[in-house]
Amino acid sequence: MILNRESVANSVVMIQPSLISYSFHSAPEPALLDVAAVAPDRILLLDSYFTIVIFHGSTIAQWRKAGYQDMPEHKVGLVDSLHDVLGGSMF
Repeated sequence: MILNRESVANSVVMIQPSLISYSFHSAPEPALLDVAAVAPDRILLLDSYFTIVIFHGSTIAQWRKAGYQDMPEHKVGLVDSLHDVLGGSMF
């Protein structure tokens, strides 16, 4: 069983994945695993130990589709902090 070989912290993440909310209005913060965490101006990062899932709210998705993340004048701390967490594999 994989739980016996992992640390307590890793085992807890396997049992209850962590959900981090990134928003323009606040610093990154833990969010509840609930539909209430979904908002148009948020990026949610779900770490389930085996898989990382990224959800983009509708505003963020439109922003990415328009290519704003590639324009230097539109670089913001939100994208940079997510980029740092994921080690450059976000875009």
